[in-house]
Amino acid sequence: MRLTLFVSLIVVSVAFIAAGARAQSGETIHIVAVDADITGNTATSLGPLNACTRVEPGKSVTLDLVVDAVPASRGVIAYQINIEYDPAVLQVTQANNEMLLAATGSYEPFEGLSEPLPDTDGNYLIIIADLASGVVGDNTESGPGVITRLTFKAKASGLSTVAPVFNPPNEYPALIDTQNTTIGVDTIGAASVAVGQDCTVPIEATPVVTALPPIEEIRDLSTPVPTPVATTPAGQTPSPASGGTATATAGGSGSLEPTSTTAANNITDEGDGGASTGAVVAVAALALAGVTMAGGGAWLLLRRRAGESGGDAAP
Repeated sequence: MRLTLFVSLIVVSVAFIAAGARAQSGETIHIVAVDADITGNTATSLGPLNACTRVEPGKSVTLDLVVDAVPASRGVIAYQINIEYDPAVLQVTQANNEMLLAATGSYEPFEGLSEPLPDTDGNYLIIIADLASGVVGDNTESGPGVITRLTFKAKASGLSTVAPVFNPPNEYPALIDTQNTTIGVDTIGAASVAVGQDCTVPIEATPVVTALPPIEEIRDLSTPVPTPVATTPAGQTPSPASGGTATATAGGSGSLEPTSTTAANNITDEGDGGASTGAVVAVAALALAGVTMAGGGAWLLLRRRAGESGGDAAP
């Protein structure tokens, strides 16, 4: 019975994808980031973003995956984001996804799409689809808030970066809107966890920020994707060559303004065994719920599957 249902879901998802893409609004999300201090953060509001936190070996620490603001005209009904960390230092033990996506109306998450926990390989895939999502303003979320609250166990002394992954074409911090397209993300922010040692930057420093290319360039499989560039490391003054700064409003929304184009950020795809299945089912689940995943949203959710099978999914 489960096999029959799974095959049916795949057929439905592919049918909707083949229907064609819808136009995407030009509105984007400014930043998707990891906040090292959850103080002041809720499902629908943010405190200042922090660059680092300290924890002792054997203890647990909680970090927030946050978004500065989902455009109100677009809303969010699903997301797929990979989180990278150092598996020699940390492992993911818990993930609370009942945050921004559950803030308005009812919340009916499609279970079993994310990777199982604990996650120990350094790349944790989160896929959440709210089957109760409707039109903007009716059980659909927008604005700032926590996407997922992550708990890590400190395995050994060391310093680990924790960050959303950008590794085209298969990994992108994708939030899917009510038009079933991927909302473009301008930047991603990384935090650090210092295990058994002091942070190398002030705890209140802003995260390291990396600028991403426009979503239109990433969606076009025939266009080479530029390597993203990291801004000035947290707590440091940008050099004249960097040409910009990254700042956060103390006690406010934690918005950042990156303008630097310096060191490259290279991330390796882990090739998760079950991720492709989850991606296909995510698209199909939304389709069966009346949310037609035709276009950018379906494109993104199927990219990992295409990459692992050695082919490309049509955008």
